[in-house]
Amino acid sequence: MRTVPKQMLNVTFRWLEGDDIKQIEPRLAARGWASLNPQTSRVLAAYDENDQLIGFNVCQLMPYLGPAEIDREWYGSGLMEEMADHMHEELSLLRTRGVILVADNPIVAKVAADHGMTKVDSPVFFKVGDENGV
Repeated sequence: MRTVPKQMLNVTFRWLEGDDIKQIEPRLAARGWASLNPQTSRVLAAYDENDQLIGFNVCQLMPYLGPAEIDREWYGSGLMEEMADHMHEELSLLRTRGVILVADNPIVAKVAADHGMTKVDSPVFFKVGDENGV
């Protein structure tokens, strides 16, 4: 069991909604992180005894690209690249703030890079929930 340090006794937690989410924007910008969409984000904020923001944890929806597949006889035809171009155009029209893609082969990685996506060097974790959630 985790012990709570004494200084944690004065910490309060609040869920931020709507415009209140803007409180964390300066911290997001300072790290080069994308702004949040208040309609698809939940933010748990921690405050000290002076009501100063001391931390936050975000749950957000962000489009996930994939899976994608083309028939073997179409390999090398440019079909995957053409579909990626159409998807990129649609995401731009929707003003999507970001996307996630798992490039599980070199072709998909190249197409992702060609569209300005960058490889994440940080560890990525994944969990599949059951009927009771995660």
